[in-house]
Amino acid sequence: MTACHTHRWRWLLVLGLLANGPTSAEPATPGIPPAAPPALAESPRETGAKKPEMQTGVPRHSLDGELPHDPLLRELLAWADRNNADIELANARLRQAEAERALAAADRRPWLHGGLNAERKRLPESSMRDGDGNRHRIPAYRSQLFDTHLSAGYEIDLFGRQQLRAASAEALLAAGEAEWRAVRLSVRHEVIAAYADFRLAYDLLALARRALLLQETLLSATSARVESGIDAPSRTREAAHATDAIRQDIAEYEASRRHALARLAQLLGEETAGLPRELHDAEATYFADDIPLPALPANLPASLLSRRPDIAAADKLREASRIDAERIRLERYPALTLTGSLGFISDSLQRWLRGEALAWLVGGALGGPLLDGGRNAARHAGAQAASEMAEAAWRRQVYTALAEVESALSRLAASETRLAAQNRQQGRLQNALASARQAKVGGRHGRGALLSTELQTLEHETLLRSTRRDHLAAWAASRHALGE
Repeated sequence: MTACHTHRWRWLLVLGLLANGPTSAEPATPGIPPAAPPALAESPRETGAKKPEMQTGVPRHSLDGELPHDPLLRELLAWADRNNADIELANARLRQAEAERALAAADRRPWLHGGLNAERKRLPESSMRDGDGNRHRIPAYRSQLFDTHLSAGYEIDLFGRQQLRAASAEALLAAGEAEWRAVRLSVRHEVIAAYADFRLAYDLLALARRALLLQETLLSATSARVESGIDAPSRTREAAHATDAIRQDIAEYEASRRHALARLAQLLGEETAGLPRELHDAEATYFADDIPLPALPANLPASLLSRRPDIAAADKLREASRIDAERIRLERYPALTLTGSLGFISDSLQRWLRGEALAWLVGGALGGPLLDGGRNAARHAGAQAASEMAEAAWRRQVYTALAEVESALSRLAASETRLAAQNRQQGRLQNALASARQAKVGGRHGRGALLSTELQTLEHETLLRSTRRDHLAAWAASRHALGE
């Protein structure tokens, strides 16, 4: 991507997101998710994870169609979807948001309660004096009551408070699913990075062992030449130092392999011993050739970044905070509640459930705060501050995303340039190795020169495979930055 394209895309995105917001193109309707093309829509239901029942739909690209053809990597990604602890935690938060939405919807419906009450009461004997000073005895009082009733109630949403609460719950649910997507996306890219680290360490370990055999052979040949007086003793020391350096590299590659394996086990929610045997049985040639990766288009649409789940979550959180502030402001107005009760009330079990024991009640209550000491004003001020915080958090997330995209694209471009240069250098070294082998066969060079050329080729092969791993990581980071 050229600098002109990058800056034009950046400013289009700033104008489109910061001026109007990612969801301001059409009015938000509580309960209805934004429309998404079927090819871009993905929900927790589609991942095979332990997923919630709801899906509110934050459209984004799917990484699966662009991954290198590696069945083992796809198996690990599916494993992480099922067992990763962070994804399970996001699932739990999403289910909590679903419950809050269900509660907000239930508060808008009438309620019906039933009750059965039976009691017997006795008051002790007492006395009293009349106006003339005479004392009168009051005998003990006994009573009993049998009460069976059904009570119903319904709050009329005069000022739309319940509707606002339902809209806030919908926004929080959409934010919860967007956060779930962000967590899943991050976990999947961490799995790709850990897998690449493991395969790279596996490759480099095999190359280092080959290099150690060549270096030990070169050390023996150098020692023989020194004993014969052909080379100086310093050549033996140099060869010995090179041999020790390769042994140190082998130890580092072993440690890197174990570290990457432990990281994979953590991401997959599994013990290291329970990981697939294919990880250890695979050939150490994963980065032997360039991995074909889809190229990023030169002109990216300005709306692409709005599909990032973290930006979508921040946008829904600021929407919910604005709705909550308005709902709290409306708490100062009265509420109208209709109630009714129907049942049988009797002081005798014999007359209970008879017509004369039938009782009913219908009423309405209009109540609201008259003087609350500034409580509602303080709550409204706090809600407004929370709304401003959510707005600032959303803007910060947008600028963070812009920085991540520019950094990832720059890293990807630099990686492509470095990889192309090293591929050319590797071609030249392969030609030099072929020439050295022909020269040895023709007797123009000795075995030591051939071994040195082979070691130089292996050293560059190590660098090239590391660069291929970096290129894969840069490619994955660019997709992660774009919310894919």
